[in-house]
Amino acid sequence: MEMSVVMGAIILICIFTIIFIKQKKFDAGKHYDEMQLKIRGDGYRLSYFVTVMCMVALSFGYEMGLERFVSPAFGIFATLMLGIVIFPIYCIVKEVFFPLGQKGRYYIVLCAIVVVINGGVGVMHIMDGTVIQNGKLVFEYGSNLVCAAAFAALLITLACKTVYNKRRDDR
Repeated sequence: MEMSVVMGAIILICIFTIIFIKQKKFDAGKHYDEMQLKIRGDGYRLSYFVTVMCMVALSFGYEMGLERFVSPAFGIFATLMLGIVIFPIYCIVKEVFFPLGQKGRYYIVLCAIVVVINGGVGVMHIMDGTVIQNGKLVFEYGSNLVCAAAFAALLITLACKTVYNKRRDDR
């Protein structure tokens, strides 16, 4: 087995262990009010419809020859990640991502770790020249870049909202 795969698995296990331990402590005080639940439902709806529309557009794209440039697995994964990342971004902007009284510092650190790890692996694949094979973006080596981009979008949204809220509270 390749050393990078083993290291990635070890890091992933450590991250999930930390999340599991933190989640046990976090779940005790978790509470969303009715307005938050409604807005979160709107976020789920938006995410679902964006995913469906992007899948339709991707299907038409592949009918028109997009598969010469992007492998189907990579296209589907990128579309699903887009749909997945829309929900938390919508909820963060509407200030309903976190339960009542919870701050987002833990998630900022977690997103930063995921961006650094996936971004680093993605850059290594770019430097190796394995992201593009036979003129196509391939899933096997390009998925890290999509994950890094998705979590970078979350990280930027969380950081901007944190700074905005801090400035608003200081006034």
